[in-house]
Amino acid sequence: MKKVFLHTYSEQNLGDDMFVKYICDRYQHVEFYIVCKAPFKRAFLNISNLIIFSTDDFLKDTNFDLQIFIGGSIFMQSNNKGVYKKYHIDCKKRLDNIPTYIIGANFGPYSSKLFLFLYKSFFKKSEQVVFRDEYSYRLFDLKNMNWAPDILFKYQLPNVIHKKEVAISCIKKNNRSGLRNFDEGLYFKKMSYIAEEYAKRNYSINLTCFSKVQEDDVAAKIIYNLLSPATKSVTEISIYQGNIDSFLKNFLSSSYIIATRFHSAILGWNAGIPFFPVCYNDKFNNALDSYDFKGNIINIDKLDEVDFSFIDYNRKSFSNSNINFLKSKANSHFSTIDKILKE
Repeated sequence: MKKVFLHTYSEQNLGDDMFVKYICDRYQHVEFYIVCKAPFKRAFLNISNLIIFSTDDFLKDTNFDLQIFIGGSIFMQSNNKGVYKKYHIDCKKRLDNIPTYIIGANFGPYSSKLFLFLYKSFFKKSEQVVFRDEYSYRLFDLKNMNWAPDILFKYQLPNVIHKKEVAISCIKKNNRSGLRNFDEGLYFKKMSYIAEEYAKRNYSINLTCFSKVQEDDVAAKIIYNLLSPATKSVTEISIYQGNIDSFLKNFLSSSYIIATRFHSAILGWNAGIPFFPVCYNDKFNNALDSYDFKGNIINIDKLDEVDFSFIDYNRKSFSNSNINFLKSKANSHFSTIDKILKE
């Protein structure tokens, strides 16, 4: 049985947990390994071909056939002072003399040419790099690179009955790297305004939280507390806590998504649910451009410039005509890995 080590973000973020589940399901005859701390293991406990360790001490005693970096914004610059630190952390992660594949990621946001230069060297040492957007791919002139739509376009989503409900995916600023410099108070007020407008139109509201670690739930509670009593009575807060299947069934039962979290847009697109993207950084915009999204979007720092009719437009005019192309092209993340792991 082949053994593969996964470098991934394993702190209970819905999108990243789904990446791990998908690749383990795709290669069920392969033994995968990850490092994940105890509080965040829930999503992985029922994956029979996944070995979970709390620390990386086991690495020196295990012989792997390959290693895969799988994630979204895993090559993002924090600040100019942290350029070398981030690079050296990733170099240290890489296991010596083990073939390296990088899939599902975008590059950046970044502001330093040095950061770009360092990672060009990092990527050169990989067998293959497949980004999830065309912009990242075109930053580098390397023969071992390609791009494909997000991996979660390949994820088999549950069949659900849609309700007259609007899901609002929430985000907290938290001085996190890569986010646009937006007015968080304005964001909370705008999300509460959107909830109020849909509640007036007899929609229920689902404030969804993809990451508790990054305090999406704190954002949801702030938005909830801004609502009128009438709107509160038709509003729920859904927090992802490692329960992938039940969370997806709840989230995908909505009939419209206000998509601040990147993967709330991708999951909506995959499921054929109309969505309105609230882009919190360039990676979101770049992906939508790469996937030929047709519809209204707004950058999170420009929310005060749009009215309800602009926000509601996609609900009535959403086009999902290219979904089969996106799902098919997303296979390119695995084109080379398939040859190795399926032989």
